[in-house]
Amino acid sequence: TSLFLVPSPTISFSFLLDLAFSMLLLWMIGGQLFDFLGKKRFLFLYFGSALISAFSALFVIHLTHDGRLVSCLPSTLLALATIWTMCGPTKNMLIFLFIPIPARWFLAIALFGTVVSTGMQKDYVHFAAYTSAFLFSYFLGIMKWHLHGPFEFLVRFEALL
Repeated sequence: TSLFLVPSPTISFSFLLDLAFSMLLLWMIGGQLFDFLGKKRFLFLYFGSALISAFSALFVIHLTHDGRLVSCLPSTLLALATIWTMCGPTKNMLIFLFIPIPARWFLAIALFGTVVSTGMQKDYVHFAAYTSAFLFSYFLGIMKWHLHGPFEFLVRFEALL
């Protein structure tokens, strides 16, 4: 399925590095979220964000007639990182093992690196998958689980929801 797929034409070093980094991120963030949310809510978040991103990518593929291979693994990792950041926005994360960065800025960098860059590259299929997974997890966290967003300037918007 596209949830467990990392697209690559061949097995190469970059493919193995991408797979290893994705599994490491899933283990690090997913383990903490599993403990915090519990089994049912974690699985709902994981598979719900995968389904939402897959359906939005399929919809855009249908509209644009772009027949590419789409992986929902990065978009699901983005959804997990969103809820993880909402659980503790001031937690520090070590980047490259020595640079501490607050979780809220890790999410902002991840959003910029995925959503904005795919939008600028006019890769609408991945843009739809990433955006829908992020929005699903963000609104699920705020409206259903009563979490707060990582940034203070969104407090009024979140109160309206």
